[in-house]
Amino acid sequence: MLRRHFEFIAVMMLLIITIVLIVVKYGLLKKVVVKNDYIPLKRVCKRPRTQDDDPCRTQTNALISLRIISPFSSNYCAGSLIAPKWVLSSAHCFKDLDNGPFFAIKSNDAYNKYLTTSLKPSKVQKVFIHPNYTKLDHQNDIALAKLKTGFRGPYIKLNTVKGTVPCEVVTMIGVGRTNLKFSFEKPPKPICVDVSMISIPHCSLQNTIPAELMEGKYCTTTGCYKGDSGGPLLCNDIQVGIVSTDVSVNKPVLHTKVDIYYESFIRPTIKSNPVVKHVNVKKKSIIKKKNNVKRKSNVKQKTVVL
Repeated sequence: MLRRHFEFIAVMMLLIITIVLIVVKYGLLKKVVVKNDYIPLKRVCKRPRTQDDDPCRTQTNALISLRIISPFSSNYCAGSLIAPKWVLSSAHCFKDLDNGPFFAIKSNDAYNKYLTTSLKPSKVQKVFIHPNYTKLDHQNDIALAKLKTGFRGPYIKLNTVKGTVPCEVVTMIGVGRTNLKFSFEKPPKPICVDVSMISIPHCSLQNTIPAELMEGKYCTTTGCYKGDSGGPLLCNDIQVGIVSTDVSVNKPVLHTKVDIYYESFIRPTIKSNPVVKHVNVKKKSIIKKKNNVKRKSNVKQKTVVL
């Protein structure tokens, strides 16, 4: 009886090994994942810049991948790291998802440290959505996420001066996700794509959105990213916009202007919710005791001298 049991286990193991070898040999797993998960960016994007000496490499280090339910789930939205514990993103990334839980991971770390113990996600402690955000037309589509544990820089600089952006060509950052299906495939490398600014009247015609609803928005040609809502739009390495609409290859993209919300929402939200530094009380008491001992010994020495 025991012999038959071992024979059955041996046959099952042999069958599993055979299936794995067939999958590896013919690349079946890779074909399924690529078909359902990603589209090669070079086929879709007009001008991706992916070399290691890319001038936007520093900015991709400040790109945040937002996850829901689990830090190991798929990237569903993006954000920009503007301070150790603060991420700037879109309101619609948080509004309709029943309070998470949400997690943040640096996109470059998700690529370079995939499935390693050195990948350090941070839980989103609290989300601040603009009080006047409207779901129907994505007005005031801006939010701040406060993290439980902070990330090291670099941090993205924000446009704080109201007025027109001096760039005809601006830069979008993202990972080029095409759907939200779970996959063990390594996440793609974050890249930058140059896109052109479009006038609001022209954008309104292409998007069939009334021009009056585009107040507080920038409009650009498509950046081909899906799942990168909330990501940054850069002009001369300064963030001027936040990806607001669902990205389509054939339609212009709307971005929430950063400058008009800096003094009214971003700055006061961060100021009224300061990061509390936790003090180790036990360590503090030990240091205090040591200082008291030193003081006593000094007094004793003085007494002896006298």
